[in-house]
Amino acid sequence: MEFGIKEILGTSNAFSLSDKIWTSTIYKIVFIPEKGSKLSIQGEEFEFEPFNIIFIPKEIQLQCIGLEDRPFTLIYFSEEFFNRSVQDSEFLKDCGLFSGEDLLFRTIKIPEGFNSMYNFIEDHLELSKNNYGQLAYRELAYTLIKQIILLGTVYLNMFPVSEQFADQSELLYARRFQQLVDEFVISEKKVPFYAEKLEISPRKLTSISKKVLGRTPKELINEGFLRLSKRMLSRTQKSIRQIAWELQYTDENNFSSTFLKLSGVTPREYRKRWQK
Repeated sequence: MEFGIKEILGTSNAFSLSDKIWTSTIYKIVFIPEKGSKLSIQGEEFEFEPFNIIFIPKEIQLQCIGLEDRPFTLIYFSEEFFNRSVQDSEFLKDCGLFSGEDLLFRTIKIPEGFNSMYNFIEDHLELSKNNYGQLAYRELAYTLIKQIILLGTVYLNMFPVSEQFADQSELLYARRFQQLVDEFVISEKKVPFYAEKLEISPRKLTSISKKVLGRTPKELINEGFLRLSKRMLSRTQKSIRQIAWELQYTDENNFSSTFLKLSGVTPREYRKRWQK
């Protein structure tokens, strides 16, 4: 699923290690309810006041705190989910919520009276998630998330805004690594290639990747390959054999096997679900 919504409570098991939204391809929006809450962002703990919306860029780690007993709501989505057109892509890039050199997060304090509207949005996103196999619910999820981003863009000029920025050096390496994966993932799937491009050792690349992006370099390379494969399956009419060939697989079965291992479904099944 390319989007999701969770109510997170640190003292529960609802946000287990396997469920943490570490991935570099995921944008994150957090609603802080009436009691406030404490989160770990990029390994640092932050206390948030009630009725805040937090916008966290895709390359930044989010983690709940084990003893935190105040819940928050997390909404997350991928670029593939949101970017249906060039205009969508440009809007997400330029909306001012997720962008900024070394930005960790941007927070908007909203009036308490606005909380009921966000409860409505949360309830309907949960409904969409539970029925995501149906086109109407996928469209509803997309519309609601876009509405949150549109409202956030308007709120930037209406309500108090605060920002937190990260140290630069490791984040720059991480961002450059992501760019290289996007550029070369079709032909290069080995970690040493990217380390050499960055002029650092594979060990250092692994350390930076795990610290900044929450994934090993190999996991991020696999994610980049899977992201590209899904885009080609969902947005083109090319045959699976042709897609495999363009991704430099001479054997369609090898491509299907790799896709199944990474995604849990075959390319044919993924395309069929997307077209429902």
